[in-house]
Amino acid sequence: MNSIYARAWLRVSLVSLLVLSSHSGFAAQESMQSEDDEALEGGFVKLGLGYRASTPNRARDHQGSGASAFINARYQLANGLFAELTNYRMLNDGTRVGYNFYNPDGWNFDVITLKAHQSLDFPGWQNNKPTVHYRKSTQMLGVRATGSFNKTTVQFSWAPYSFNREYDDGMFASLWVDQSFQYKNWQLYANTGLVYRSEEIINYYFGVPKEIATYMFPAYSTSSGTEVSAEIGALYPISQHWMFETYFKYSHMPRSINNSPWVAMFNRAENRDGHVSELGILVSFVF
Repeated sequence: MNSIYARAWLRVSLVSLLVLSSHSGFAAQESMQSEDDEALEGGFVKLGLGYRASTPNRARDHQGSGASAFINARYQLANGLFAELTNYRMLNDGTRVGYNFYNPDGWNFDVITLKAHQSLDFPGWQNNKPTVHYRKSTQMLGVRATGSFNKTTVQFSWAPYSFNREYDDGMFASLWVDQSFQYKNWQLYANTGLVYRSEEIINYYFGVPKEIATYMFPAYSTSSGTEVSAEIGALYPISQHWMFETYFKYSHMPRSINNSPWVAMFNRAENRDGHVSELGILVSFVF
């Protein structure tokens, strides 16, 4: 881990999941597990409108709060090809396409494309003029294993090949544990996870090359880093197709990102420790 704080947060998150597991009732019908491990053919689409309150953080390009549209969707063909799109669930955030090639009891194994990092832009100077340094998003190719055990889902992803040609291929890996349970009509979940990005990926987004370095943004070369995250959420069915949802998610960025001159300057006033948090409230329609 990159900091004592990150290690402590991970321990607290894992203990919380164990406590939730020991007090769980019936599995939530709308849990992460049921949505992300849909039957071998078919799927679902969930569209929502609501409000997002985010901590401004340059590491994620979070710019604050406002009304938002939410989507969580998955569809799989009989031959194993599938597509997924989620813009608010931390466990499987992003757009993915893949191929489900193996399904032993309780497990799904996929070849998949996934987003290792979203696009970012930073202010700067070049040739004595203000400019914006833009970094493209990174889609990667890898494998994903998802295990479902009653009310618990474990997921591991590993991606060694990047489609972003602006830097040499890096490596992305993630490990998640999700726990769902039900209290009366409320469907609840909690998850915690680790996201690892190699030096090549982090340096592309948060390093400051010598050729564009200035006195405000000195040259900076990063190392690899591991992000520690956790999320809790609740869902309440209003009717057969309508659902109320709320969630809170928190991530602690690795030191290699927090020490970047671009991130440090942006976060200095409002977010000194480099964390990312988001609270969402929405009403969604499922079909």
